[in-house]
Amino acid sequence: MNGDLEPERQPVDEAPAEPQLTASQKVWQEFRIYTDSHSVQECKNRARVDENYRSFLNKNLQREMAGTAVGDAVENLLDRPKPSAKKVSEDVRMFAEDYRRMSTAQLRSLLSPASVGAEVASHYRSLYDQAIAAGLV
Repeated sequence: MNGDLEPERQPVDEAPAEPQLTASQKVWQEFRIYTDSHSVQECKNRARVDENYRSFLNKNLQREMAGTAVGDAVENLLDRPKPSAKKVSEDVRMFAEDYRRMSTAQLRSLLSPASVGAEVASHYRSLYDQAIAAGLV
């Protein structure tokens, strides 16, 4: 009677087999694990006596310097795209020049409907957005 209450068991699929690594891939995997789990000084000491490990470190450094390695996703904010060559109205250009000279308080005032009225604030907001899109500010 106990057998009737137990659910029928389905066969469990086996996990996919690990891909087989070549001998050199296994060595590089060991180097990566070692590098991740040891201090910089320990890695330098090993590189002094182990030519293959030194080669591994040099190759990784070359890849990092060439930009083929995945970095830390830091973006250089000073490396901004150049302003596009598309036509920008003279009003937008003049606003961008004024923007560079005005204080933050002045800009807030121009963009605030409470300070200058809804229509004026909307006009300046449009100029501001266009200047940003053109890369002028």
